[in-house]
Amino acid sequence: MAVALASPLTSGCEPDGRRVRFGENITGLRFELFDESEGIHPSTITLGNPRNPFRFHPIGEQTRFEILAYGGNAGAFYAWATLLARAPTGEHQFFTAAKLHDIAVSGELDTPEEVCRVTRMAGRAYQAVLDGFPGSVSYLEDGTSYALAPLAYRGIEALGLTVQGGWVLAGDGDGHEVVVRMGGGPPAPTDGEEAVDPCAP
Repeated sequence: MAVALASPLTSGCEPDGRRVRFGENITGLRFELFDESEGIHPSTITLGNPRNPFRFHPIGEQTRFEILAYGGNAGAFYAWATLLARAPTGEHQFFTAAKLHDIAVSGELDTPEEVCRVTRMAGRAYQAVLDGFPGSVSYLEDGTSYALAPLAYRGIEALGLTVQGGWVLAGDGDGHEVVVRMGGGPPAPTDGEEAVDPCAP
């Protein structure tokens, strides 16, 4: 980034005293609800969100994981939502969903309505992994790949929401979890299909 400010990292996550340099201090950035499609493919609304410090800047391959680990929940969300908007992949969608999940359960939101809305955003973001990128993987540091769809499925359940679209969790015979769509079920309903706002106060 054009201006480099040393950013103190999230406490408890710096066993080696590591400091990461970002264009601004994103560790203390607070999430503010801008649009309920933000961070959910195919929306690219995050690129127009003035709260998003990454919307005009490239994010490096290694830098994205540094931000994920040390950039704070909001900072990491904006970074991964930006990556998703620019290059839709299951990995980008999954980690965007995971950061929405963290924001929803962290206690950093101000009202029960915000918690409800961000929880449902996280659920839709995980659902987008299943519906749009069911075969996606990510990689451990040693290069070992792991499937993201089962983690997205578990994420929806952990939020107390229901997986849509006929997806079920199963085993593959080798002890690994897989997610399959039974009977060619329909995709998850879109936001506009809910007749009643479940988060209205």
